[in-house]
Amino acid sequence: MTAQAPTGAQHDDPAPPPAPTRDDTAAVLFDLLYDRHLPVVGRLIWRHADPAKPLFTVGSSGLEYALVGGIIPVRNYRGTVTLEPTPSGGTTIRWSSTFKAKLPGTTGMIVNKLQPFIEDTARRLGDAAAR
Repeated sequence: MTAQAPTGAQHDDPAPPPAPTRDDTAAVLFDLLYDRHLPVVGRLIWRHADPAKPLFTVGSSGLEYALVGGIIPVRNYRGTVTLEPTPSGGTTIRWSSTFKAKLPGTTGMIVNKLQPFIEDTARRLGDAAAR
């Protein structure tokens, strides 16, 4: 099943699509045109998350995401994960993120906390793909 935001031909600012229920859906695709819809889709994904049945996220050659809440004291957090083939047949994982610290002078501390998490997650992603 595919849920896709309207192309904007009818409206200047279309509403994001409703989420199907997890019970009747094998896969859902959210294809967004407007960044302002990211928080809505994020909440839908979070609402349907189940630790017993992990959600898998797919992108054409990568993934973009945004954090809209939580304990990390940042604003405008955007992350991008791209997968690039290597000549040897492997894959290079590039993970970058941008944000603005909510508290002046804390950017370095936030980077020092996020960087090990991102590096570990990318390493585990690579290990899982190699299996």
